[in-house]
Amino acid sequence: MTLSFAGSKVLITGASSGIGQELADLLLERGAHVALVARRIATIESWAAPRRAARPQQVIWSGAADVTVAEQVFQVVEQATAALGGLDVAILNAGIAGGGMLGCGQYPLHEQVIRTNVLGALASTEAVMAHFRSRNQGHVVLVSSVAAFRGLPGSAVYSASKAAVSTLAQGLRAEVWGTPIRVTVLHPGYIDTPINQNLTWRPFLVSARQGAAAILYRLEHGAGWATVPRWPWALVPCMVRLLPTAVMARMSRRRMA
Repeated sequence: MTLSFAGSKVLITGASSGIGQELADLLLERGAHVALVARRIATIESWAAPRRAARPQQVIWSGAADVTVAEQVFQVVEQATAALGGLDVAILNAGIAGGGMLGCGQYPLHEQVIRTNVLGALASTEAVMAHFRSRNQGHVVLVSSVAAFRGLPGSAVYSASKAAVSTLAQGLRAEVWGTPIRVTVLHPGYIDTPINQNLTWRPFLVSARQGAAAILYRLEHGAGWATVPRWPWALVPCMVRLLPTAVMARMSRRRMA
């Protein structure tokens, strides 16, 4: 099965940089109309302005929202849906990283990771699903991480937040099973974006453009669950669950050194 984004109306959260911005660019090349959502509206607008001029036949809408504020999320989804004249696909990509050992004075950062990655994903999913349920049609794409497969020392809170996103997607898929509404959960590996640029060890690193292209390839081919890029990350779920804790600890120290 190969799906086409030509003419589709796509909302992307976390669209001001990294994967979100590259996805928007590639979707425009495929003929989609896009609604771009992020906190940094000025950044989105500076990116969108020349593309609007070059593609007057396509809608490129931008809106500001902090995904940790549910009222803003519901409002911006309503505005985006009106601007696009409907909504076909929602790529819920907003997220932040947060390292640091537990019990070492990093609670405010850890709390923000949970608010952004978990509650932000929940609010965004609620907002777009209300629209999709009313139409009995749509596609929700939740961006998790390979970190969801096992708690990583030094990134335990981030791993927990992404495991929550993956589990949310799994439950949602069961809720809409047998309906025209589709759910995809993506688990990116190391993609060169601001979220991981402070790490000294990023195995199998690919550029944001390559990562976005891999994501769209999996979506166009109907994936419901995917690692991106597919290889070697498809091997990770089984491998990390079998590794002894001592090995995981050594790998983590290398990653954060």
